[in-house]
Amino acid sequence: MMKPPRFSALAGALFTAAVCAADALMVHEGWVREMPPGTQVAAAYFSVHNPGDRDRHLVGADTAAAQRVELHTVEHADGTMRMRQVNGIAVPAGGTAILEPGGLHVMLLGVDTRLVAGDSVTLNLRFANGTSRAVVLPVQRGTAKGHGGHSMNHDNH
Repeated sequence: MMKPPRFSALAGALFTAAVCAADALMVHEGWVREMPPGTQVAAAYFSVHNPGDRDRHLVGADTAAAQRVELHTVEHADGTMRMRQVNGIAVPAGGTAILEPGGLHVMLLGVDTRLVAGDSVTLNLRFANGTSRAVVLPVQRGTAKGHGGHSMNHDNH
């Protein structure tokens, strides 16, 4: 009985690693809005790029900084903005999902310790395929560079 050459196992491992790397999601430009005094909510924003050839879906998140985390969107109708919870956020194959003020975002609810500029929050992002990705997001005042602002009040969460 002939043994398969060692290089074929190595080649298979390298191919698998290349496929996994090509499917790896990249999180960019992440930040958490500094909390106003007296509130227990904060919003997180970031971009998720999917270089793979399959659509991915962000379905949830968690953090030790908040009692609850929800995915949200902002809808504009009749001159008003309303925020509503969503079950997931699509990250298209070869594309990017942008979570930004006035649009899709992650809400941190029941934050006991006020988050101020200079702090950071570790957010564990969960995807529909069972994978997760921990990201560390800096807390910043107002709006971050490259992101438009919004004056939505999140106090009612």
